[in-house]
Amino acid sequence: LWPINDMFATYTPQSHNAMADRTENDFNALTDLLLRLHRDYDYLDEDMLASADVSGAEIRIGDEAYQVVILPPIRHLKLSTIERLEQFVAGGGCVLGTVFLPDTGLGEGQRVDICDRVRQLFDVDPAETQRSFTSQPSITRTVTDHPGGGKTAFLQSYALNRQLPRRLQESMGVPGQPESSHIVIEEVSGQTTYWFDPSEGERRDITGELTAEREEVMRALGEAIDTLIAPDITIDNPEVFYLHRVKDDRDLYFFVNPTYQPQTAQVVLSKELRPVLWDPSDGEERPIAPWTIETGSTSFEIQLPPTGSAFVLAGDPTPVRIGETDTVVTSITQDHVRGYITGEQGSIVLDNGRQHRQRVGSGVVPEAVSLDGEWAFQAEDDNALIISRWLASERPLDSKTALDTASTDGWLPMVPGAWAYQLPSEPADPYPVDVWYRLSFEATSLPPALELIIDGFASSDWEVYLNGRPVDGVAQRSKIDSQMQRLDLTPLAQIGENVITVRLTVTKATDGLLDLVKITGDFAIEETGEDVYRIVPPRATMQAASWTEQGYPFYSGRGVYQRTFTIPTEAEGKRIILSPAMTDDVLEVVINGTRAGVRLWADYDVDITDLVKPGENVLELRVANTLINLLEAVPRASGLAGAPTLGMYEQFDLELTSVLATAD
Repeated sequence: LWPINDMFATYTPQSHNAMADRTENDFNALTDLLLRLHRDYDYLDEDMLASADVSGAEIRIGDEAYQVVILPPIRHLKLSTIERLEQFVAGGGCVLGTVFLPDTGLGEGQRVDICDRVRQLFDVDPAETQRSFTSQPSITRTVTDHPGGGKTAFLQSYALNRQLPRRLQESMGVPGQPESSHIVIEEVSGQTTYWFDPSEGERRDITGELTAEREEVMRALGEAIDTLIAPDITIDNPEVFYLHRVKDDRDLYFFVNPTYQPQTAQVVLSKELRPVLWDPSDGEERPIAPWTIETGSTSFEIQLPPTGSAFVLAGDPTPVRIGETDTVVTSITQDHVRGYITGEQGSIVLDNGRQHRQRVGSGVVPEAVSLDGEWAFQAEDDNALIISRWLASERPLDSKTALDTASTDGWLPMVPGAWAYQLPSEPADPYPVDVWYRLSFEATSLPPALELIIDGFASSDWEVYLNGRPVDGVAQRSKIDSQMQRLDLTPLAQIGENVITVRLTVTKATDGLLDLVKITGDFAIEETGEDVYRIVPPRATMQAASWTEQGYPFYSGRGVYQRTFTIPTEAEGKRIILSPAMTDDVLEVVINGTRAGVRLWADYDVDITDLVKPGENVLELRVANTLINLLEAVPRASGLAGAPTLGMYEQFDLELTSVLATAD
């Protein structure tokens, strides 16, 4: 239940109160706890509940059906809500209350005492839960069965959110207040550490103590929910989140790894099915093997890369189940099981009521081929030279022809942002004020086209000069964004130093050159000092590494790495898998002019078995990154992260009729 009405009812302007803080912070904690407990949920506001179909043991809204309502700590409920909860429980539904229960009903512009009605639901005095919640060091649970099959539970503690351990609350004289400004969170190499850092006293690591208290809360909340409804799924890793939906009568499970480390989890579904991985980028389905089926449940392992995700569907029935394997199974049909092995030998156990163990592999593993060395490279979009520092002055310039050589004495160094806010004192003249900006860049060669992106020119009017001469061309819409324009600098650019002068007519304090200055074209850049770069000829070749390290630190666009490679004779008949080293860009693999696959996320492996030929082959890796490199001047690693490899694996094809004729 989304507690927005209660938050308005308990709000006190310009101050905090314990109950309102508890509602807000514990509601946020519930969000995280339910994800880690793998309890699929939605937020429901009281108006939606009032109009919902409450019949029997379910609440129906649109196509969704709910079996449990969870109340965060709240003091107020709309009268329509308490009526719906009573109706829901009477019909067999379940309600869970937490920390403290509501005692006041809201309706028709008045407040009504609902203590007796809430007491009837939870067998707990709601007023007493509000009075005593801060003094509840332990976690207790009250469960009440109702006529008609309904059930309620109340989880009592001082808080669901845990930030300051109870021991420190007591020593600081704030029992029942788990939030503190003295908590410092640090993350190094994916590991989070919590510190208690008082204004006076020694800094202390409280990670272990805090983790133990949070696990206690999560375990208690999970057990309370278990008393009301059986779990839809069991996942043994709290760092893996999930959603379950039914689409066209087909179960769809979505698993997410929100961390920056790989995660593995054992999954148990509360129904019998054959699990398959579904790739949303191309619609292909791949078996998950092995999997185990017991009465009413299916279990399997899922592996997720950092910040990765996976869809698992219920696949079509097959005549066998794979109970054990150390191979990669690529397809299961009515007649065959196919796949490949990644070691010298492998085994696979087929189960059709009897177990049939098959050993596969010749014991010979061809060595992987590393595609290191030099690659041909082409940037299909414009590169960018980013300038983040310049000089500014509001003094009028006497000669526009001398803008590139005018003295800069008295000019102030500035960075992107409002002009007036970077002055040592208030502007001397009233607005509007003509402000001049001066910046420079060096070029050892000139591209066919050189453009200035007009971005962040906050003013009523502007002019641009290059090397003392006005840039007279009409600004055109840029390719980057409809609100950014591009101005052609090509006719006035020169080898060596180039000076850009910009006049902005500033009309208010927040005006000025607000964004990074971007110069774009077909070129590479090299660093000549701290955050200072010069334009050099574009790269035609690159090593198998990020383009940000090879002349394109601020490039946002598409880059193509190309090279030839030779398939060794020992690869004949093998499954050939290309494994590009990537970060998290989008990749398209092209073999001999034919697209082999597109990968939007890890893993980036692509099966190229059917596209390669004996002898020489041409490989293109087409990579697209995000706009952060260009728009925020962040040299985020893009393109290849290392040398791709070609793995050659022995394949197997088990014909089921002959295999099932013999038992292990």
